[in-house]
Amino acid sequence: ITTVNPVTSVADLDVAISDAPDPVFVGNALVYTITVTNRGQIDAVGVTVSDTLPAGLAYVSSTASAGSVGANNSLVTANIGSLTPGGGAVITVRTAPSLGGVYTNTVTAAGSQADLNSVNNSATATTLVNIPQLAQFADVAVTNNQIEATLIGEAGITYIVFSSTDLTTWTPVSTNLQGVTGVSKFVDPNISGNSQRFYRAVRQIP
Repeated sequence: ITTVNPVTSVADLDVAISDAPDPVFVGNALVYTITVTNRGQIDAVGVTVSDTLPAGLAYVSSTASAGSVGANNSLVTANIGSLTPGGGAVITVRTAPSLGGVYTNTVTAAGSQADLNSVNNSATATTLVNIPQLAQFADVAVTNNQIEATLIGEAGITYIVFSSTDLTTWTPVSTNLQGVTGVSKFVDPNISGNSQRFYRAVRQIP
């Protein structure tokens, strides 16, 4: 008589993370999409996903397709609950980088059962954060009682040009999407009766 000890089925949590956009500019939205999947043969219970955001990355919001998710300072925790074999959940974390550089963000999945395959319990996304070129004006001229000027900024970024006569009240003049050269032109026709005119360009953050 041969006695065989049955192998106890275990859960196998597999977590993955992706970032978008990459690269991204300082201040723009950087969104992480985290997917956790039960690759095991039994239900995974007590499933959680933890994401400690790196320094310089501000938490904005988060959502989860199952369970709940929230943040305590830089620690984002999703309490997923149970996942059937082959089942999964998606967590979305919206952030905003405040500094330029390379950000490395690692997420970890855990459950109540033993997980003999720990290799896929964590995943990392690396993102390049660029500092946009400082916008500046050039070739300012008065033509036909209107001001024409060139705006030099970062290619692919939208700037809103504002004007003021007293540096207190600012009025939008134009919205400029910088092309591949980072150069655009704008016209301000509302200069009649003003002895002075000030301008500033504000980057539009999506």
